Order: sequence, then structure tokens, then C-alpha cells
Amino acid sequence: MEGNSALAAEAARHTAERTGLPDLMRQPGYAGLQHYWMTPWFERVRFGRWDDIAGLANPAPDLPYVTAIWSWAQGVAAVRQSRLDDADRHLAVLQPLAADPAMDALMVWDRYPLSHAVRIAERSLAAELASARGQHDAAIAALREAAAIEDAIPYDEPPGWHAPVRHSLGAVLLAAGRPAEAEAVYREELRRNPGNGWSLHGLADSLRAQRKREGLADVERQLAAAWQHADIRLTASRL
Repeated sequence: MEGNSALAAEAARHTAERTGLPDLMRQPGYAGLQHYWMTPWFERVRFGRWDDIAGLANPAPDLPYVTAIWSWAQGVAAVRQSRLDDADRHLAVLQPLAADPAMDALMVWDRYPLSHAVRIAERSLAAELASARGQHDAAIAALREAAAIEDAIPYDEPPGWHAPVRHSLGAVLLAAGRPAEAEAVYREELRRNPGNGWSLHGLADSLRAQRKREGLADVERQLAAAWQHADIRLTASRL
């Protein structure tokens, strides 16, 4: 949330090392380990490590959840690298996994199903492709659906979906020339995750786009404080 990609990568690696128990994660009741084990993939997408993602094979093709998150990461990377046909292929793999009722049985410690993340991944990748093709309304609709799924996930650490969907939704709304809606989205995300730099960056952009000067300086001060340990530069509320 503070843009410190080096620290995030280190934490993701440690999380994967501690939960990389291949036999156990395949046992009934322990599917949640798969989610924690995939933390580096969420981190790679979060910080735009597209070349790294594109060069890595599926780490466990026999596990549907792992395959879903890998396909989502590969798809997003392909969109960012303007390989839309490749992204379409990854979405085609992801869609039946998101619709598979068996995914609902894969639980994170009896608290919530892994299907939530898979369905968010499918909606998010569909939105990325639509946005890349200039289909803003379709992208916004898909991301609103994804945000509703995310809202239903109970609090967890790491979270059930790592990068808040509203960071993407706000960025797409701004790209579509709908800054007032983007402002509302960023303010809602700041209510959920106060003081995070991604939302503050988007909120500042949405205020500027509306030529709203009142409150902008305060948002910029909050952003400077939130981003003081960052090692990346944002041009939008998601990379």
C-alpha cells in the first residue's frame, strides 16, 4: 500500500517459502495454503513485473486455484505488453475455472472459498482486455462485479484479494472520462484502506480532472506521506 516493492517482494517470497508444502496443500482442508503460496504472483502483478511473469511457467498445473491465478497474472502481463491474443487465451482458461462449482469447496480455513479470488481474477482480466480495446463500459461493469465479490471476502492477512479492485476501477473510470465516479470510488477505497498511496494518487488525479482545487492540496500532502518509502513511480492507481 505504500509502494515499497522491494519490501513487498521479500515478504511475498517469505510467505511462499513458509507455505510451500506441496503434499499438504493437496490434502482436504488445506487448500488455503495454495493462496498464500501464490503471494509472489499477486506481488508481481501489483508492481508490474511483466517480464518476470511472462517468463515463468505454471508452478502447479494440477491445482485449479494455482492455474487460475497463474492464468490471471499471465493475462494481465500480456495485456500490458500489448499481446491481446495471448491474454484472450489465458482468459479462456480462467473462465471455466471461475464457473466451476468445485472451486467453492476449496476453503481458506473454513472462512471463505478460494472461488472468490478466482472470480475476481476472471472479471478483472476480462476488464483489462475490454479496457485495452477501448470498451470502457464493459470494463467498468466487470470491475464493479469484481469489487462486489471482493467486498464479500472476510478480513484476512494476506487478504483474500491482494490489490483492491477499486484501484483498477478508478483508473478505468478516469480513462473513460468519468472523474466524478472515479473520485467516489477512491474515497470508498480510502474508507476501507485509509491512507494508502494508490487511492490517494487516484483521488488527486480525479480532483484535477474535475478542476476541483478544494481539498487537493491536503490529498497531495497525504500522498507524499504515504509514498515516502516507495520505490516506484505511479502514473495511475494501478500499474
